[in-house]
Amino acid sequence: MSTTPRKKVPVKIKKEARRLFESGMNMYDVAMTLKLNLNTLYNISSKEGWQKGRLEELFWVKEQEIFIDKIIRLREPRKQTYRDLSKGLTQIIKEEQTNLIDGKIKLSVNQSISLEKHAKALQTNYQLEKELYGLRTPEEEIDLEIKRIKLEQLKRTLEKSSEDDERTVALQY
Repeated sequence: MSTTPRKKVPVKIKKEARRLFESGMNMYDVAMTLKLNLNTLYNISSKEGWQKGRLEELFWVKEQEIFIDKIIRLREPRKQTYRDLSKGLTQIIKEEQTNLIDGKIKLSVNQSISLEKHAKALQTNYQLEKELYGLRTPEEEIDLEIKRIKLEQLKRTLEKSSEDDERTVALQY
């Protein structure tokens, strides 16, 4: 009585299964995605010491980097718009002050009120877009940079621990 030889799971599929499982996917979903037997995956994972969700934080860091890059690309044109508007408004205010000092009153009361309302509207719009586009002051930029550095340290720690473990799949972006 002869038995048929067992089929071995290719290394490439094992690596993909491990990556999916360690990125947070359930074992059942991994088995369905890769069309493998669930018990086979459980056996492989227990032999190789897979840890569910181990790479989840690293993927979160990468997603944050991508999101921040996207925000920066959106933010720069908005910052330039407000710089230009502020320069124009500042120039008008300086001209009005110069005219008042020289005794040449150019703006009427209505124009002065209109200019004041325009400045307030610009300030309000800037505050709204600051929240929407993440326009930040230099102090806020420093705080964000500190957080980014901490995330980079976490990323290096995770990658170093994966290098120490020979059976870990290398991360690719």
